[in-house]
Amino acid sequence: MRAVFAMCCSSNQLTYIFILYRIQDGAAHYVACHNESYTEANKFDVVRFIRRGGTFFLNTKIASMPPERRLRALEAKISPKILRTLALRKVKFYILDADNLASQYGLNGKCHMTYSIIFDQLYV
Repeated sequence: MRAVFAMCCSSNQLTYIFILYRIQDGAAHYVACHNESYTEANKFDVVRFIRRGGTFFLNTKIASMPPERRLRALEAKISPKILRTLALRKVKFYILDADNLASQYGLNGKCHMTYSIIFDQLYV
């Protein structure tokens, strides 16, 4: 269950609206994984819900590596099952070291701001 906050216009009070929703397998247009350890073998199937041609974003320290080392590091870090799903569904795959980027701009510990911008640029 997810709580959504809404301001009631007539009484100026904050009210809670509870929304039940379920995303079917292969139905999500955009999936983001902000913890790279979730992509390791036998942890979580983070791409289970992504649709064909969807967008997958991974926050990982690997993005800070030199380009020639990134691919091998990603292959070593990410579960083969996840890589196979990304390839079979022709998913657009993006990586970024959001922690490092946030700290460069003085936003230490505020990665959610970077995630919002990434979401706006990749999906909206």
